[in-house]
Amino acid sequence: MGRRREAVWLEVHEAAHLLEVARRTPPPVNGYPHLYQLIATMLLTGMRKSEALGLAVDDVSFDRQTITVRPHPWRRLKNEKSARVIPL
Repeated sequence: MGRRREAVWLEVHEAAHLLEVARRTPPPVNGYPHLYQLIATMLLTGMRKSEALGLAVDDVSFDRQTITVRPHPWRRLKNEKSARVIPL
């Protein structure tokens, strides 16, 4: 079992800088074409990378203004308590 470590968080100015760099960076040929959107989603929702990459269209509801994090056939969650609904 791995050792527990304290989480490392970005300060607001660091997150803003990261987002700005992602916005200005041209899309890579072999990588994440929507890097800015992916980073923004993770910063604004607290999602893990695998959760953000595993979102399905049905997970986002603009009517209810929520994002639902749940397991899918192509992606499992870290644990059972990881399933949640995040307000937009």
